[in-house]
Amino acid sequence: MKLKYLSAAILTVAAFAITSCSDTAKETKTAATSENVSSQSIKTVSGKINMIFVTQDGCGACERLKAVMQREAIKPILASKFNVIFIDISKAGVLPKGLEEPYGTPTLYFINSNNEQIIGPMVGGKDETNFKEVLDEAISAYDAKYPAEEK
Repeated sequence: MKLKYLSAAILTVAAFAITSCSDTAKETKTAATSENVSSQSIKTVSGKINMIFVTQDGCGACERLKAVMQREAIKPILASKFNVIFIDISKAGVLPKGLEEPYGTPTLYFINSNNEQIIGPMVGGKDETNFKEVLDEAISAYDAKYPAEEK
């Protein structure tokens, strides 16, 4: 019985290590983003999808996703429809009220200006095609939930 629990614990730790980032990389900013902020100073924007990008020091997958965000097919979508806010969880420590703790980084939350989630969080890196699908899903859900006159 102890072996079963030990195996489950090892698998949990391994899954967290795989999901979390550990290689070192420098922080970069994207054209449609604000600087890293603490969770207390988050300023959501009405009329746009507020995308909370949770990162941490040394997160290689975060840096790869930031590079995807710079691609020509993605940049205009982010600039027109999203307010991107970076939170370094290793420095901020907590997320805005109502957001569940991430299982790893990167984790992206899609919320409106009242901190209501539009779609579930995106955990882990994505390539350009998959990331665009997530953005399209967020835009469709946002457009369906909130009338045009509120935007």
